[in-house]
Amino acid sequence: MEKVKINQEQAEAIREWKYHTGYPGRLLELRAQYLLTSSKCLQSLSLDKLARAIYVGYEVEEEFKENDWVVNLLGTVFELSEFQPVLLWGIRHATEHEIAEEKERRRWSSHGREVWELETEDILIHKEYGEIVSVKDVVWNPERILIVDEWLRKEEIKDDFKVICFKENRLDGDNDE
Repeated sequence: MEKVKINQEQAEAIREWKYHTGYPGRLLELRAQYLLTSSKCLQSLSLDKLARAIYVGYEVEEEFKENDWVVNLLGTVFELSEFQPVLLWGIRHATEHEIAEEKERRRWSSHGREVWELETEDILIHKEYGEIVSVKDVVWNPERILIVDEWLRKEEIKDDFKVICFKENRLDGDNDE
């Protein structure tokens, strides 16, 4: 027999009942006679579903709310909003890693770029030493970037630096825009 899916409130009511009474059969008796007043959320479960939840087991359905980060079946990561009609079937909560990746993608996208698509005159800071440097030249094949007087691989830059200012946002007059 397969576990049933119930919501969080129903799962808590069943756990509480089992903890306090230790006799799940009584829960079914009260539900069958519509005398179960303390756990109204269990009234919406059929007797069959409640019995299976008690004796076979249950899985708690994921509940989603506004501002939750989720992933759909296509692998798209997005944040739920009240103005966004979404079918809650086929989505799951996003992991911290997926959320961080999506936020980084959005940051770069807001500047019209792919993630780590550096351009000449972007300003970087070394994560460990705090040294601030400017991108002098970019050669994408192979992916090498000139910082100060040193050519570095893109992966080295991703590991050691972070972007603090895109060239479009510079206010020091070094850009041509």
